Amino acid sequence: MAAPAIAPAPEPAPAIEASSGKSDQVASKEDNDQGPFGGIGMSSNKGPTKIDSESLSFDYPKKTAVFTGHVRVSQPNGMMTSDKLRVLYNDNMKEIKSAYADGNVRISQGNRWATGNHAVLDQSAQTVTLTGSPVVHDGDQDQITGSRIIVHMKTQEFIVENARAVLFPKSKDTDGSGSSESNSSH
Repeated sequence: MAAPAIAPAPEPAPAIEASSGKSDQVASKEDNDQGPFGGIGMSSNKGPTKIDSESLSFDYPKKTAVFTGHVRVSQPNGMMTSDKLRVLYNDNMKEIKSAYADGNVRISQGNRWATGNHAVLDQSAQTVTLTGSPVVHDGDQDQITGSRIIVHMKTQEFIVENARAVLFPKSKDTDGSGSSESNSSH
């Protein structure tokens, strides 16, 4: 059963759906080429943002929605999960200004993901700031950690404070010939 609309505003709220059910939206392969968080934000030109949670409270005068309990934000090109999500709308209630995710934050797009205890999504600056033991993963092995990671969504620029990185070669070349298997004939 779907939860009531987020805002009782005379005009519809931004393209966001809220429900207590599970979402099966998956990031498409073509969107994965944008880099981590290339499409994650709280508004997307590629489709609606769907938010699932155990509960939702909305403060219309303060233009704030708070989702709690197994929060899952899905977009056609990415997903974010957390324990709690606070969303702040702009004055006309048509766009999201910022969002604050707390507890077990995971932002993913295809085989790229980031984790941390807190994330701040700033729509006007087009940034995601991760704190609380943040780690960014690109594939199964590569990872960058730091005390704070700021991702510029438009440019895919990362700023990592107190950085530590483990990066693996992407090529599966083992003999240098362009083949992934060694020539064993003598």
